Amino acid sequence: MSKTVTPANLEAAKKQAVVLKVTDPDAIAVLAKLIQFRGENWASEFPNTYKRMKEGDWRQASVNLAASKWATNNPNDSQEVQDLMRAYARKSGFNASASGSKYPTWCPSACNSVEEAREKFIKHVKYQEGTNMAKDGTNLHVVYADFRGKITVGYGHQVTPDDKLKLGDRISEGRALQLLHEDTAEAWTAAERQARQLKINNLDFTAALASVNYQLGTGWNTIHKQTWDLMRQGKFREAAIEAQDSNWNDQTPRRVEDFRIALTQLANDVQNHKQPSAQGTLAILTPGPN
Repeated sequence: MSKTVTPANLEAAKKQAVVLKVTDPDAIAVLAKLIQFRGENWASEFPNTYKRMKEGDWRQASVNLAASKWATNNPNDSQEVQDLMRAYARKSGFNASASGSKYPTWCPSACNSVEEAREKFIKHVKYQEGTNMAKDGTNLHVVYADFRGKITVGYGHQVTPDDKLKLGDRISEGRALQLLHEDTAEAWTAAERQARQLKINNLDFTAALASVNYQLGTGWNTIHKQTWDLMRQGKFREAAIEAQDSNWNDQTPRRVEDFRIALTQLANDVQNHKQPSAQGTLAILTPGPN
């Protein structure tokens, strides 16, 4: 049963709202609930959630909160706060990219079409992969070897013999984008297939799977078999833990953290008897866990 917000909690929330530069009653209601559940020092428990709120990105703040230990141990209380956060995010219509926030998000509320989700996925790949640009101001991408020794160019494209490229060669931004769109198309198609196998109809989670496919290859689930088997069983929280206990996490912990948050949010939705839908509530771009 949900706890009742007291007048003292409400007054404390109003003071915190001044610091966060928000005046909307819905935003103050979120703060009051956080204070009611976790006390006035809740921000020290959820520093990244608080950081996102200060940036005005309450949508992403809800995702960080969903990945916290409190959400795992107290899913009902946490879900109540997350729902309030998302409601305010939809109302405020915050767009991280437009605002200049350091971390982009999938959508202000949730992706409403395949086209929108795929566009956000491509932006996510560019953000995560980065690129190796020439230092002479020519705006050309230089072929390099990634941390695994794989010959790479552009936004994470692994060079093939057909590319006719070698270390040190350069390509234009146009060609880099062409390779990006070809590679992301393959990753997205594989993600849709995997989502059907998992019986999950959720665009944001499909994007999470696509991100994994792009980084690890479309056969990643045949390598990380235990993680995939747990997902096939609907044990998404256990799958998130298994992914963290892997070489993948040793090599690229930020990527694993993204996927862990997506899996954790899905687990919370299932635990709260929410049917995942095309207009889902998952997001994977985050500044890190709480």
